[in-house]
Amino acid sequence: MTRHAFRHAASLIRDERGLTLVELLASIPLMLMIFFATFQLYEVAVREQDRDEARVRSIVQQKSGLERISRELRDSVALEYQTSDIMDAQVSSGGPWVHYDCSGTTCRRWQGATQGSLTTGPVTVVSNVLSAEFHTYSNSGGTLIPDYVNPTYLTVTLRVTAKGASNPIVLNDGFNLRNLTTPG
Repeated sequence: MTRHAFRHAASLIRDERGLTLVELLASIPLMLMIFFATFQLYEVAVREQDRDEARVRSIVQQKSGLERISRELRDSVALEYQTSDIMDAQVSSGGPWVHYDCSGTTCRRWQGATQGSLTTGPVTVVSNVLSAEFHTYSNSGGTLIPDYVNPTYLTVTLRVTAKGASNPIVLNDGFNLRNLTTPG
């Protein structure tokens, strides 16, 4: 039995003829086409990944800027509504005032000892802004109503563009103004 297996294996080894020249000439261009198609797909994937990473970085920076604005306004002791895209706030009792101006293509921050004297800034907090809105409200029986004099709640809405994104992105935040007293 083992002799029969050895003879069969030996006949298979002798019978292998390899590829003919015509088979090689036909298979090489097919392999090259597959290689180049795979390489093109890889290049497209790398470009898309770079574009997606740029968009994500842009959105994260804009979101961090909105969080900074929200944190500072939420903790402020005095708030002065200027326009729908400009807001002043006193950070702490007797502390500095900050001024947020989102009227252009950026949200910029100034700071000063008093509301009228802004000595530091501007610092860009959020870039690529299409529009911005600050809205102040007070709570009346569980319903928020617009209130520009004695607000207890504030919303910040930023409509921004992100690198690599075709549509604008809306970032918004709303919070209770828990520390408001009177300007110091």
